[in-house]
Amino acid sequence: MPSIENILLAAGLLLLLSAIISKASDRFGVPVLLFFLVIGMLAGSEGIGGIYFNNAFAAKSLGVVALLFILFCRWF
Repeated sequence: MPSIENILLAAGLLLLLSAIISKASDRFGVPVLLFFLVIGMLAGSEGIGGIYFNNAFAAKSLGVVALLFILFCRWF
């Protein structure tokens, strides 16, 4: 079982990578959602990140929070 420090480090690195990619997506002319999909696939259990996630309730909760950010962060 990974420690909480390792989990927070991985989450922080994924967020940092996502922020950098979102800024660079305009330069490449590719939608940022495509980059996020690739990052998620690489970080998942079948990718090089090897992050295994098997909790449907937590996935739904994270999805709802992400959707709230998508909907309401457009105004900021």
